[in-house]
Amino acid sequence: MNKYNTKLILMLFFGALLSVSVHASKPLWLFTPLTQTTVSVPSSGMSVVKYQVLNQSKKTHTLYLKKKLGIEQSVAPFNCPNPFTLAYQQSCILTLVITADALIGDIFHSPKICDQGNPLQCYQPSFQNSLVVTKVPGFLVEGTVSGLANGDSVTLQNNATNTLAVNVNGRFTFSNTLKNGDPYSVTILKQPVASTCVVTNGSGTINGADVSDVKVSCTLNTTILSPSLMDLALNVSGATRVITITNTGTTTATNLTLTFPTWPAGTSDGTTCGSSLSPSASCTITVTPGASATSSCSTGIAPTAGVIQITSTESNPVSINVVVLDYGCIYQGGYLFFVNDATPNNSSISGKVMALTDESTPYSWGSTGGTTAISRTDGEANSSVLNSPTYPAAAACLAKIDQSYFDWYLPAICEIGDGNSICSSLSLQNMRANLYQSGIGGLLGGTNRYWSSTQKDSINGWYQRFSDNLQEGTTKTIQYNVRCARSF
Repeated sequence: MNKYNTKLILMLFFGALLSVSVHASKPLWLFTPLTQTTVSVPSSGMSVVKYQVLNQSKKTHTLYLKKKLGIEQSVAPFNCPNPFTLAYQQSCILTLVITADALIGDIFHSPKICDQGNPLQCYQPSFQNSLVVTKVPGFLVEGTVSGLANGDSVTLQNNATNTLAVNVNGRFTFSNTLKNGDPYSVTILKQPVASTCVVTNGSGTINGADVSDVKVSCTLNTTILSPSLMDLALNVSGATRVITITNTGTTTATNLTLTFPTWPAGTSDGTTCGSSLSPSASCTITVTPGASATSSCSTGIAPTAGVIQITSTESNPVSINVVVLDYGCIYQGGYLFFVNDATPNNSSISGKVMALTDESTPYSWGSTGGTTAISRTDGEANSSVLNSPTYPAAAACLAKIDQSYFDWYLPAICEIGDGNSICSSLSLQNMRANLYQSGIGGLLGGTNRYWSSTQKDSINGWYQRFSDNLQEGTTKTIQYNVRCARSF
């Protein structure tokens, strides 16, 4: 090898080292954790960790997750595909599914995202945000359910803490694992409507292996009290709602008893039910809401439902949960700000709720260019149009999973406020009027601004400032706060 070639190789080698050093100090793509990043996973369990990946480079990069056994990237809708392409200031949600069975030891300082065009150009989260996975030993408690009627459900519980609803016959597995020597005790938390179930082989001590022989045997009842609703939500001072109780069994229910809760002030009830109910016969319960919400939940808390209890000599007891709601109550995952009380009187109200907190980081509306996300009132429709990493604010809401709800969206401008004539003329129920003005929800005032999902034009999107109800359009690439919403 001549001197020229040797010198060239050395220059390339030290250049690569310099490049790695620069990458380490100035990451071109930034990781922001959206979940806890230090997790313990039982030996037969799984866990999900999420990051927002933001391209801080002026260049567009096509990126991929460097493979590691036991960690897979979810490419479900609203997540980063694999590979994924990000232009400057674009981001997407990186969802990692961790499977303990596939892990080889514990995981430290992951994940690693690399440039497809330059595999040596890789970045990881900061040390404090790095993924740390500890695999812990654990044993499962499993069993079988038999005799459960089609469409019915039995709720089981292990050690009075781990709850599992089973709605089909066959195998079941509790989600929590136990250590060797731990006790287990499987009980029935809630009986099915149409059956009575008993547990055998339900208790013992973990002895170095999974428990697999728990049996839950159900026997069909001959008297079945079937309510038309198990949960009922009403609006303060709103429409009367009707619950129908039907005996769907083959024998008469005797000593039929209805026990009503202590209602919030002004709420009243009525019933056509007597002391017995023949097969195929029905009776009704009516609830008329007063002006006070359950548990005074309009102060920004979750209500404790009132329970209507229905019993007879021959059937399992039936419980119906009832809440009277007002703006500000926490319901279905968020703060209630919109109510539709015109639903059929044999059903609950419908409405919209605002997420309990802002998203963890500001987002841009998206890249410039025209879209059809122009509705002033329907953020759900707008967000479906913006279902792409190209539109980070909407994508953050569409990827949101909170309290088991996964149908969040970025609200439209008139769902947020009514400071501009495009909204004030509609008199639409909105977050500012029904939450911010009452000091509920932790929305930021001052000069803080929030994106809506409504496009103003190809360059600008509409934003809301809560402090003075300002609604204006501005450049889509600016990063503002995001507060998601969902309909129920």
